Amino acid sequence: MTDLTRFPITRKWPARHPERLQLYSLPTPNGVKVSILLEELGLPYEPHW
Repeated sequence: MTDLTRFPITRKWPARHPERLQLYSLPTPNGVKVSILLEELGLPYEPHW
């Protein structure tokens, strides 16, 4: 797994569950589509708004 601490965005919104997919998104149509996809696929993810 990639070390998430090297990305600037993870300093502002750190992952509580680093073993899950991290979804950094805004509530825009495309951001909502990705969250719906992850829900439909049943993949565990951690959203960051």
